[in-house]
Amino acid sequence: MAKDEYNRGINQSDESGDAPLPEPTPQPQAEPQPARYVETSQPQYTIPQQNQQAMGLASMITGIGALVFQFMGCCCGLFTCLGFVAGGVAVVLGLVAKKDPAARGFAVAGIIAGAIAMVITLFWIAAMVVLMLVGQHMEPGPVHTVPIFPFPD
Repeated sequence: MAKDEYNRGINQSDESGDAPLPEPTPQPQAEPQPARYVETSQPQYTIPQQNQQAMGLASMITGIGALVFQFMGCCCGLFTCLGFVAGGVAVVLGLVAKKDPAARGFAVAGIIAGAIAMVITLFWIAAMVVLMLVGQHMEPGPVHTVPIFPFPD
């Protein structure tokens, strides 16, 4: 019973405003510490080994795809352009992945395939330019018509 009376007394004094609530005591503030910068000679971010192995494999696959696009370029020039871009991607991925000994074989294969695809593209471009220049200087010859249905007279 004593607790209930005590609690009622506190609640009544709080509501009536007879006894003011005590002010909270201020906590001491800690002095701010100056920022510390630590210089390291190593880079902050390194590519994990598993990612480099995946990049080596991606380089090889992209390089082979670039070669396939080059051989399809006989039909359409768009494939030749895609082969050139894919060859460039294969070379870049291969150079990044070449740092890891486990991915070195895939990376070198990607670099070689991508470089070959890019050289083939440059060959196709040079051949087209030469053919266009030679074609401008040729005189048109006589036009021969071939009958569709060659029936004897």
